[in-house]
Amino acid sequence: MNDPAAPDGAVEHSSLADEANVVVGRRAPETAVRSSRGILGLRVVSLGIVFVGSIALARSLGPEDRGAQAFLVASTLILAAVFGGSAAIGGYVLATRRGVAQRILARNATWFGVGSGFLAMIAVVAVEAVWPILPPEIAALPWWPAVIWVAVAGFVTNGHEAQLAFASGRPVAGAIFSFAPYTIAAIGYIVLLILARGELAVTLWIFALSPTVVSLVARRLDVGLGARLGRPDQAMLRGSLRQGMRSYPGELAALLHLRIDVILLGILAGSAAVGIYVVAYQSVEPILVLSAASAAAILALGHGDPAVERGDVTVRLVRQTAAIGVPLGVLGFVLAPTVVPIVYGADFAPAVRPLQILLVGVIGLAIGRIGMADLLRRNMLGRMAAISTTVLAVNIVLNLLLIPGLGPVGAATASLVSYWLMATLSLTTVRRAAGFQWRQFLAPTLSRDIERRDGRSIAGSGR
Repeated sequence: MNDPAAPDGAVEHSSLADEANVVVGRRAPETAVRSSRGILGLRVVSLGIVFVGSIALARSLGPEDRGAQAFLVASTLILAAVFGGSAAIGGYVLATRRGVAQRILARNATWFGVGSGFLAMIAVVAVEAVWPILPPEIAALPWWPAVIWVAVAGFVTNGHEAQLAFASGRPVAGAIFSFAPYTIAAIGYIVLLILARGELAVTLWIFALSPTVVSLVARRLDVGLGARLGRPDQAMLRGSLRQGMRSYPGELAALLHLRIDVILLGILAGSAAVGIYVVAYQSVEPILVLSAASAAAILALGHGDPAVERGDVTVRLVRQTAAIGVPLGVLGFVLAPTVVPIVYGADFAPAVRPLQILLVGVIGLAIGRIGMADLLRRNMLGRMAAISTTVLAVNIVLNLLLIPGLGPVGAATASLVSYWLMATLSLTTVRRAAGFQWRQFLAPTLSRDIERRDGRSIAGSGR
């Protein structure tokens, strides 16, 4: 078999997937947990840097400029989802189920990115000319369209690279592609704080360039993606888009579910309210590291192994996530009133209440992401789309109802409801597909006690 890390990257994904499945199939739950722990360790380091970067942004920019920066970040990621067409997921499907060579899909990634970024820039310029929605702090910058082009192109390309890593059975590499841009951007924000240069314009460019830096470093190090820039394979471009369009509604709805609150808050309540809200959200984000690691491990497990298909891995990872996430949430809830003003500054004290609400909601989001990753692995894209669309609709309605009167607290409440709704719907769908029982989410000993008790009850009834 060809070496997947060879310089030419000339390796078929079918071979990689088959070999990965043989290894995983021996002890699938243990393999998933080991991968999850490896990703978790890297993600914790990344999250620590991102958390310090968030503090640096808040202290450098203040609530209004911090809110404007967050508005552009959310807009960029939404635009990447809109104009990316879920082609990255299409590439994942082609690689894992059709045996398409990785080098072809990796080469196309850059072309997808450049084209998507250009279309996004044109669309925003047109919308802004008719209905100005950008924060005035950003609209005053003459070169803001270029920021959008560069940022969208980078994140679309980066998304393709992450999915290719997952498709080749390398969850750690895929996870790194997913969070490395934010880590690099955070380092830039920290440097700005040290240099006492709290400039909105510079922070926007740092964010826009961060995914491109990740791609360039990955290609320089030759991580095995076969990412040689060359002429695109038009048949595979169309194939990736065609496959991706099956998951496009769900992918777009899922992204909007996580980002639309920032956009609506900025339009309805202003940049300062956004600044308060994102400080609250980023303070609870460490809990999501648990689901990020678990979801990446699930995606790399492949198909066909009985332990995977009956949901053993998903149940175990959900149980572990809740066991760690709930105590962290309780601790954060108690400490928030004291810690937030000290860490971020007195101007961000209003972030305490939305932070406490989000701590409850983010545990549901973490669990829901694990369920959605299992649905993606099972290729249940239609069900994913239905779940994502439903929770998005609930989130938008609640935001429109609550933000005008409650501001960031209203946005946090809308997220709390929709996050737990996503967890409920995704795990219910996985349970039906896998056939496991709800009691399996309990601690193993308690689950066995209930099972034995139910067995005695059935035996005593003569059934």
